[in-house]
Amino acid sequence: MNIKRYINNPLAISVAGNVAMILVRMFYTKSLFFGFILWNLFLASIPLIISSAIYRRKNLARPLLYGCLFIWLLFLPNAPYIITDLVHLEHRPPAPFWYDMLIFLLSAINGLVLGFLSISQVEHIFRQRNAVRLLLPFRLVIMMAMSYGVYLGRYLRFNSWDAILNPFTVAEGIINSVRVGTLGFVLTFSFVSFILYSFYRAILRNRFREAS
Repeated sequence: MNIKRYINNPLAISVAGNVAMILVRMFYTKSLFFGFILWNLFLASIPLIISSAIYRRKNLARPLLYGCLFIWLLFLPNAPYIITDLVHLEHRPPAPFWYDMLIFLLSAINGLVLGFLSISQVEHIFRQRNAVRLLLPFRLVIMMAMSYGVYLGRYLRFNSWDAILNPFTVAEGIINSVRVGTLGFVLTFSFVSFILYSFYRAILRNRFREAS
C-alpha cells in the first residue's frame, strides 16, 4: 500500500477526517446514532471503487463493461444522497449543534466529490473508446438518473440492491412515483448536480490523479 499517495490525496484526508469526527462524536456522546453517516459514506464510495476497477482495465469486453456500468449506476445515487441526510440535523445534546452541522456538511461534500470523481472516470472511459460525442448526453442522463435514484432512496426508502433483489417492488414504486412533485425534485436536483459537477470539472479535477 502506498501510504504517501493517500497522504497527498485531499479526498482521502477529507474522508478520513470525516470518519474521525464521527467517531469522536460517538465516543463523546456514548451514542451510535451517527453510525448511519459512516454507512452512507461507505455506500458513497462504492461507485468510485467500481469505476476505478473499470478505469484500470483498459480492454474490458463490451458485455462485461456494460454490466459493470449498470451496477455502477445502481450505486451512484448513494454519493449525492448524503446531501439529503441534512434532514436529520437538529440539536442533540451533549454534542454541540455546530459540530453536528459540520459533520453533515463535510459528509455531503465528500459524498459529492466521491460521486463526481467516479463520473469523471467513467467519462474518461468514453474518451478511451472514442465516444466523445456521447459525453454531454451521457452526463445529462446520468444526472437525471442519479437524482431520481436519490428520490427513490429518500422518499420511497429503496436501496441500491432492491433493484436486483426486489425488482417488482421497485417497478411498482417507480410507477406510483410519477407525479409533478417527483419531476420537480429530479429536475432541480439534476440542475444543481450538473452545475456543481461543472465546477468540479473546471476547478478541482486536476487535484486528483484518477480523474481525467
